[in-house]
Amino acid sequence: MVDVPIPTARIGQLFASPSDDGRMFPIQYSAAKEANTLGLKFAGGNSAPPASVRFYNPGAVAARTSDDGHKLLGAIETSDLPGSDGKPLPTAAFAKPEDGVAYYGYFIQARVGDQPTIDKIMKAYATGHPDAYKKYIKSETGIDTTQVLDDDQLASVAKAMFKWESGGTKPYSMNDQALTQMLDNVDIKAQINRGRTAYRTQEDPGVSSPDPIADIIAANEAVVVPASLNSNTSANDSIGAMMTQYVDATPNQPAFSDVVNKATQTMALTLDIDTSPETTAQRVNQEKRRLLAQTPIYRVQY
Repeated sequence: MVDVPIPTARIGQLFASPSDDGRMFPIQYSAAKEANTLGLKFAGGNSAPPASVRFYNPGAVAARTSDDGHKLLGAIETSDLPGSDGKPLPTAAFAKPEDGVAYYGYFIQARVGDQPTIDKIMKAYATGHPDAYKKYIKSETGIDTTQVLDDDQLASVAKAMFKWESGGTKPYSMNDQALTQMLDNVDIKAQINRGRTAYRTQEDPGVSSPDPIADIIAANEAVVVPASLNSNTSANDSIGAMMTQYVDATPNQPAFSDVVNKATQTMALTLDIDTSPETTAQRVNQEKRRLLAQTPIYRVQY
């Protein structure tokens, strides 16, 4: 029997496209098997697709309990699956295929580092049948197993690994076409880079960070700030706004010349060293010059 491509219109009837409103298949095998009312057959005679497809975790990467990296990239739950040694292995399930691909990138950065090769990746995976797995990747990509991979090459290796993990190594098999549908419209290279960046920074670059200063501005947006006093367009405008409010709220101050005249009048009345008109005028003029030479500090404008 030869597998043939399923027409696009028919694929939508067999299994839905991934979306925020629903999943292609239920996460748990028993639920996915029950939902398979059309009697579809997947690799190994299974009545449900493989875990890597059901979980939106195409690399079938185990949950990292050491740093919760799977949670950082949107894992919604974990389930125990048989590892290569037969022991239960907690495996992450994601809300979106993009998150699962990003988690593959997170794993690569965490376990392989900045210069991944196929050999290093296979060693990090420590999976069963490593020789056959490696041979398949090399045949799919044409890349030497010792060559340091650039971003495009790593994406190609990832695609091959996703096929292996899904059991979809046979073109147009049900597993292969389910995987293809799951990854439709996913930018694999970009999502791998997202995951690698998330490991380096321990922040998901796909999620916007909160901006507390912007929140302050939004909460106080009714306050009109004169452009002449606050022309900065950065998020720190809230500081300028607060200073402007203070200046605007300060009562009007008398003119500086009025302050000087008032001071000279007061001194003219209180000088008692020499009260003659000539001496008093000289002293007043000297004090006036001294005051005028000083920098006024009674008001600060921002």
